[in-house]
Amino acid sequence: MSICADDYVVIEPGDPVVAHAFVSTGKLSSGSVDRLGLDRNEIPDYQGALDRGEKFVLGLDTIAPGRLVPELEVVAVIVPEVGSLDKPQVTSMAAPQTMRHFAPSTVIQQSTHGRDSLRVMAQISRAVPGFRLGLTTDDQLNAAAVREVIESVRSR
Repeated sequence: MSICADDYVVIEPGDPVVAHAFVSTGKLSSGSVDRLGLDRNEIPDYQGALDRGEKFVLGLDTIAPGRLVPELEVVAVIVPEVGSLDKPQVTSMAAPQTMRHFAPSTVIQQSTHGRDSLRVMAQISRAVPGFRLGLTTDDQLNAAAVREVIESVRSR
């Protein structure tokens, strides 16, 4: 699976909806290093950052060589719900529900452009399907569920 960002992307509404890389770095915590199977000894100053109580910032291409791309087509909005289910649970959401999940944090972070942000989020919510993903504690099962949603949407 390709990636174009850890946190932030610039969304271009249209047909198709496109996410453009904004920052090509990711923040690692001790848990994310373990989940990604990275060797702590091969990450310069990683332990120092943890000792200082910081997340370690690393280039995404270092974490996932060859998978970092400058843009991706957005085929779905998937809203994770932290949990400890036995298996991931995927449920469809209508456009208004989808927008309610990502609008508040975006508007707060972009407080000077709230109206424009809401307009774009509404367009995206109507353009691509939304899903709620109830998570397990197994990252591999969760990742497989995300892949299944993407493949399902693309096969429509």
